[in-house]
Amino acid sequence: MTTLSQVRNRQALEICNQRYGFGKIVTDCGSTLCGILLDQGLASMISLVVTPAIAGKENLCLFGKTVKAGVTLELVRQDVFDSGHLHVLYRVIEG
Repeated sequence: MTTLSQVRNRQALEICNQRYGFGKIVTDCGSTLCGILLDQGLASMISLVVTPAIAGKENLCLFGKTVKAGVTLELVRQDVFDSGHLHVLYRVIEG
């Protein structure tokens, strides 16, 4: 069994590109994988949907404990829906 910390993510993505022609990978991931992808400079865009509800009492870190400080984002797009949901798309500038 392999843990996320043992995977050579950049190498794995390069192999996917070489063997299968992947130019872009879209993932719906949890905070741990998102944090790892940001830390390793493998995420170029971040898409978030904000729901107009409070989930609970505990503070949750959206991108896990692995994200280093100083990730700069540039707002690319924002959409507000009649339901009150907000979709924002950011480009990762530094990370």
